[in-house]
Amino acid sequence: MKLKLIIFAFIVFISSGELKAQKEIEVIVEDTSKECDIYLQSRILIKNAAIFRIKDSTVYIIKKDITKELKIADIRTIKFKSGSGFWTGAAIGAGVDAAVFLTLAGIYGAKTGEAALGAAYALMFGAIGLVPSALIGGFIGAMTDEDTIYNLPKDDVKTKIRMLRKIIKENK
Repeated sequence: MKLKLIIFAFIVFISSGELKAQKEIEVIVEDTSKECDIYLQSRILIKNAAIFRIKDSTVYIIKKDITKELKIADIRTIKFKSGSGFWTGAAIGAGVDAAVFLTLAGIYGAKTGEAALGAAYALMFGAIGLVPSALIGGFIGAMTDEDTIYNLPKDDVKTKIRMLRKIIKENK
């Protein structure tokens, strides 16, 4: 009987530790930003890092499963890459192509009374124009895509801490 009670207490103890660890992981994930580039005052660039914790006058970052501690006073600029401009533009270009040729098929079918022939023409010319339209749309999307850049004040650590908390919230 005593052995069963000890085993039960051990299982409860282990499971409570797992729950605590899980809660800590959830808090860390909740406070983690997307990947960004961090520029330091010393002109050092840390690429593709995620900010995950602010404590006192330090900030913790993760880069490729390695955790590093930085002084908040050393951070100059944080840049988040948007990166989806080409594909968004390509989808818009392809959608415009489809809409134009479906409209032309409807007009042709209404004028001639041959909707099937109009649909065939729309599919044929739409398919031919799809790739160039998507490439043009993707090129325009990539050219208009902008990164989000945060320039932090040089000397005011308290303001930097407030800005870093806001940056993490905005870029989860």
